[in-house]
Amino acid sequence: MTEPDPRTSGKPGVPLTDEATLRTVAANTPAGILEIDEAGSVAYSNPAAERITGRSLVRDGWAGLDYVHPDDRQHLLNAVEPTLETGQDFDVTVRYVRPDGVIRWLRVNGRPGSAPGEDRARFYMSFLDVTDGVDARLVMERLAALLEATTDVVAVFQPDGELFHLNRIGRECLGLEADAALDRRTFDELLSPGDREAFPRILGTAIDEGIWRGEASLVDEHRGTTPVSLVVIGHNRPDGTVDYLSAIARDVSDLKAAERALAEQATHDSLTGLPNRLLLLDRLRHALERSRRQPVELAVLYVDLDRFKVVNDSLGHVAGDRLLVQAAERLRGVVRSADTLCRLGGDEFVVLCEDLVRRSDVLEIARRVVDAFERPFGIEGAEAYVTASVGVALGSGHDDTAESILRDADVAMYRAKDRGRSRFEMFDGTLDAWATDRYETEAALRRAIRHDELTVAYQPIVELATGEWTAIEALARWNREGRGPVPPARFVPLAEEMGVVGGLGAAVLRNAASSVARWNWRLRRAAPLALAVNVSGRQLGQPGLVDEIREGAETANLDPSWLILEVTESALIEDPELAQRRLAALKELGVRVAIDDFGTGYSGLVYLQQFPLDIVKIDQRFVQGLGTSLTDEKIVASIISLAHDLGYVVVAEGVEESVQHNVLVKLGCDCAQGFRYARPQSGDRIESALSGGVQPIPGSTPLAQGERS
Repeated sequence: MTEPDPRTSGKPGVPLTDEATLRTVAANTPAGILEIDEAGSVAYSNPAAERITGRSLVRDGWAGLDYVHPDDRQHLLNAVEPTLETGQDFDVTVRYVRPDGVIRWLRVNGRPGSAPGEDRARFYMSFLDVTDGVDARLVMERLAALLEATTDVVAVFQPDGELFHLNRIGRECLGLEADAALDRRTFDELLSPGDREAFPRILGTAIDEGIWRGEASLVDEHRGTTPVSLVVIGHNRPDGTVDYLSAIARDVSDLKAAERALAEQATHDSLTGLPNRLLLLDRLRHALERSRRQPVELAVLYVDLDRFKVVNDSLGHVAGDRLLVQAAERLRGVVRSADTLCRLGGDEFVVLCEDLVRRSDVLEIARRVVDAFERPFGIEGAEAYVTASVGVALGSGHDDTAESILRDADVAMYRAKDRGRSRFEMFDGTLDAWATDRYETEAALRRAIRHDELTVAYQPIVELATGEWTAIEALARWNREGRGPVPPARFVPLAEEMGVVGGLGAAVLRNAASSVARWNWRLRRAAPLALAVNVSGRQLGQPGLVDEIREGAETANLDPSWLILEVTESALIEDPELAQRRLAALKELGVRVAIDDFGTGYSGLVYLQQFPLDIVKIDQRFVQGLGTSLTDEKIVASIISLAHDLGYVVVAEGVEESVQHNVLVKLGCDCAQGFRYARPQSGDRIESALSGGVQPIPGSTPLAQGERS
């Protein structure tokens, strides 16, 4: 019997591979192979092991454990130890640090054994570099984590719409748990009903063209419908057919809200919430187009608040804004529900009235608008009086444009202001010439103020007991180039409306103060002549008024005690608290304060005792009735008596007849002013009269309207 060849396997007829052959195979295999002896040292290392690890591991203990990444060493040992006890294979993936510092992922297999014919324990290990596969797996894991963390809906689905992947946000939209199966759900279930109907078209475009971009709405059972930007991409097989599709849906709710807010800002006033000029013109154009097809009229009411700038300058812009909000509410309350109320900016509003049955309807609306501003406004604990001037223009849609009808209403509004304010005017053909003249007058007045072309006339104030001049009032005069003299009753209100009355008042003070100071210093009168200058309500509201008057007096070398500032009742009651503070500051300079045109119906003398006044000037309408009207005489007597009780000096304005003079003397009036004593004179004539030369010319005609302005 033949002895078995030790090189054969346990099976008859199968030869054992000799050691040389085995080493040849080991030398050419792509896997690293290590043979570890009973002492734990590497007895054999094939070329692949040295190529993968970058070093020779022969004689290193336990397969060069020191070169395994520190974080993975225990992981390897935990896998090896059970194998030594049980004899079972192990399989583990660990990181290995090469000599150049590069970290590679190795998949390690091992099992105990022994060499043929030996009893010594051996351990065999093989390993492969699986870094590329591990990196890809990590990338996929990170990508999956990213998709789960994103706030966008990410879906992958079949060409028929069936979902096979949906991230967390998408599952929430369908009301699914995080680990719930999709169970034949389709992508279009995420979409709103309207977009669901369009899904076949979206799908077809993505399949045919490779991509579809657009907007849609997702249905979330918790949040309702959400607008999204949607991208659907078709992914092709090598043969060109679509294998699967992916979709990304991003919530654009904030973007849509921002777009709506921008659209709102573009077409609405941010303060009052009313439509602005842009939206007004759009609606007006549509209304005109509609009126061309139907025999109906429309109208535009142009509303401007009178004296709003005084309130704004006096109480500040915050208070002014509050007043505008209240004004908008009042206008809402008087226009029809179908009318369009707009704010053009500043203190200007417009009402568009459509479908007018009768022309009288728009006149009734205009009347209600004017009446709505008769009541005072409550602003920061104070009462502010602001009225409205309204211009009305009608349109039929035939030859009118939105711009032309708005311009006509604007012209009519200025006509209402010119005729006294707090009223409405209808546009007609004659207003075009009036508007052109007004525009030219405004430009000429602005130039005259800027180039100091205004002059000053002076009217004396006479002490009734002695006949002496105690003061002289400075009055602005404008001799317009090419047009001649312009009545003060026209250009002074215009300057106030234009916002240049401060410059006009400063020019009058500057010129008159220099003249009066020169007269007083030259003549050395026992009682220096005082200078009276008018201050408008708008000037009184300007913060720099006190400094302006101080600097003007110092520049002219005028003692402040020689200066009298005349303020109307209406200017005081527009903002009593501010007026009180401003007048108190002027009094500290030594300036005297007169209440002008007293008795015009704004307030009573007892009410005005809170102001630091020195002089009361009785309005000429009461003075002119003296000698013929017992009622006027009683009113004047009462004013004089009450004023004296409060310590005021009383001046009667507009004295033209001797009978008026005699009644005033009888009633104990202190001073008077008017044509009976002298009409307004040039500075040269006044200086001559003060020097004992030519006497001023007394008036021979009734006091002209606005002569004292």
